[in-house]
Amino acid sequence: ICPGGPVPDKYRRKWSDSQDAKSQTVGAGSCWTLPVAVPKAGSELRWRFGTASGEVAFAVRFRPPDSDKDGGEVRDLVAPRRVPFSRHAPHSGSVSCHEPGTYELVFDNSFSWLTRKDLRYSVELLPPSSDGIDLTSEVNFTEDNVVTVD
Repeated sequence: ICPGGPVPDKYRRKWSDSQDAKSQTVGAGSCWTLPVAVPKAGSELRWRFGTASGEVAFAVRFRPPDSDKDGGEVRDLVAPRRVPFSRHAPHSGSVSCHEPGTYELVFDNSFSWLTRKDLRYSVELLPPSSDGIDLTSEVNFTEDNVVTVD
């Protein structure tokens, strides 16, 4: 490796090959939402994702437990913005969950009419630290893609 030159792929860590990374295709002109059920206030929701090529818009929304009954109130916690393609450095972030409910990770490809996006992602939900338990809860995916925590 020469100083200032490109780093060969064989020397890069590939996070998307890790066991906790999942795959999802976001169709051309469509949007995919991953709901995460958060049972306790004070939890922390962390994410990491990247695409094989192209950019995708990303947002985080909060839906209270009874939002279906009261007209579907939804709040944006992370405003939608386009995340540029980066093969080697995935986009990562976190949000503090101040109240229980459903937190939705939204991957929006509606601006791309012809190209689908192959997404690799991982999600981690850390319980409130005041519980006195280890902060490495296991996240499970159900058949309808709702995330639960053991």
